Amino acid sequence: MGTRKTGEVLNPGDALSGHLTLQQGAAYLNCSVQTLKRRIEDGNLPCYWLDQRTRLVKRADLDTLVIRRIVRR
Repeated sequence: MGTRKTGEVLNPGDALSGHLTLQQGAAYLNCSVQTLKRRIEDGNLPCYWLDQRTRLVKRADLDTLVIRRIVRR
């Protein structure tokens, strides 16, 4: 299995515990869903489509996003 690009569709069987919905990711980072959507749109956070309405993010990508923002300060 190759690497997935932002916006690529995941098969339902691929949705493992390492993937979170935007709502779950926002709760994990204690931020808003809109903040995650902005990070996705500006290219700082890759996302994956589960179906036409559901986007997923990897927990590891969320952790990387936080670490990058801490190091930049």
